Amino acid sequence: MKYEMSRGRNTIIIDTEAGTISGRTYEMRDVIKSDLYAKWDAANKVWRSDKLAETIEEYKEYLTRCYKLAEIKTAETVTTHKHIHTDGLCPICHTYCCGDCMANR
Repeated sequence: MKYEMSRGRNTIIIDTEAGTISGRTYEMRDVIKSDLYAKWDAANKVWRSDKLAETIEEYKEYLTRCYKLAEIKTAETVTTHKHIHTDGLCPICHTYCCGDCMANR
């Protein structure tokens, strides 16, 4: 699960699956150390925490209220077929359509 957490103009990305915190973290380094219990990984230039998912779940209300924590929703892609025929039945949904059918959803 990925989260976006911001304070003022500073926004960071928290990836609980990878256990990393990235983004413009310099101004929020004290918050990351004290509230998210993370340590700086200089080789990869990210903050790391083994218990990031547990910390987020435990303090979710507090982090949402104080630092505007929000889940990042992944956009679902919708595919439709193009208008490839002029008259007659649609080759995909087998009805009369204008190329805008949702048979491929």
